[in-house]
Amino acid sequence: MNPLYTVFFNTVSNGWVAGSTGTILNTTNGGYDTFIGEKGPASQDFTLYPNPASNSIYLASDREVHGEIIAGIFSIQGQLIKSETFLNRNPVEMDVSLLTPGIYFIQVKSEEGILLKKLIIR
Repeated sequence: MNPLYTVFFNTVSNGWVAGSTGTILNTTNGGYDTFIGEKGPASQDFTLYPNPASNSIYLASDREVHGEIIAGIFSIQGQLIKSETFLNRNPVEMDVSLLTPGIYFIQVKSEEGILLKKLIIR
């Protein structure tokens, strides 16, 4: 059983559902009938801190990071607010001081998979 952790849509028909174990499902039909794509949890977990945040956030892995990491911050409606690419860095820092207080999602893509976490901005 993989309970839902987050759900958001970036268009009327395209959306994402994240399970509590890190499974990510993608739908292109608004969630009607079946989900068509699935990404397993990233084998490399990242810690997000501080959370809640107001100025900067850090993403850190307990393992050595090789290659490119793409971190995207999405609004609760699924709109990409900010994206940064990092190469061979651990931890990485992102400035969030210009974000309006609220709830966001941060998506971390690496060669090992995709990770989605909730981010709270104060």
